[in-house]
Amino acid sequence: MEGIVYVNGEYIPANEASVSVFDHGFLYGDGIFESMVSTGDFIFRLEDHIDRLYRSAAALRLPIPLDKETLADAVRETVRRNDLSHGYIRLLISRGPGYPSLDPRAAPAPSVIILVHSRDIPGGGANDGVRPEVRAIEVILAATRRTPSECLDARIKACNYLNHIMARMEAIEAGVDDAVLLDIEGNVAEATAANLFVVRGSVVSTPPVGNVLEGITRSVVMEVAGELGYRVEERDLTPYDLYTSDEIFLASTFGGITPVGKVTGRVIGDGRPGPITMQVRERVHALRDNQSVPAVAAT
Repeated sequence: MEGIVYVNGEYIPANEASVSVFDHGFLYGDGIFESMVSTGDFIFRLEDHIDRLYRSAAALRLPIPLDKETLADAVRETVRRNDLSHGYIRLLISRGPGYPSLDPRAAPAPSVIILVHSRDIPGGGANDGVRPEVRAIEVILAATRRTPSECLDARIKACNYLNHIMARMEAIEAGVDDAVLLDIEGNVAEATAANLFVVRGSVVSTPPVGNVLEGITRSVVMEVAGELGYRVEERDLTPYDLYTSDEIFLASTFGGITPVGKVTGRVIGDGRPGPITMQVRERVHALRDNQSVPAVAAT
């Protein structure tokens, strides 16, 4: 990887960067992260991401050695030094290096790392975050379930994503683009790296915060859909709600708004990106990429 990264107060070439093999983030997944995108020097919802990072840290009793504004400035400076037209940012805080013990007191100095690289995934992909083509992807319902909040609160954006990786592997093996995880009660939770929305008529629905990540782009979608005149609701969704919907789309900071055209072999709508999905997508992507937001059509 090329570019400049931030590691514990220093800006260094990415190919020279390293962390200790004794870092508890590497040993135990003991850490948190945020993913953001930039367009030039503009960083989408930076303050919201920083706030969520500190909430995750508080929940895990993980001290962040920088205050919010200093950390935000470090993110901005790392983006500036990489000078990318479309950047993908990963901000990580780990428990830090120390004796290989589960005891967090063995790692007294947290690690702070900021990575910035191009949003254009080598080889392309369904959700590489920058390509202009819009297609409806195909997903399956994964056998792997979302870790319940009774075990680890879904609002904590922790470095351990093993269940989501297992679900993505199911999608790969099935020859589809992504997978949707259910919670342990059988309700729809989220995709492997995105929140999920269902459209029926003029109502846009999404699973409630509880067993889903409280996504930053999720909140933007809810704002935008309301501004466009649609009723937005948080409610429990079952596979039946997916199969009988007019439209489905996924929402994430990196992937933006991604239409879903097929779920476990069932065609959603006419299998193409739906009109409400595309309307929401146009406005969210304009906000994300710091462009002029399309006017709301008069009703």
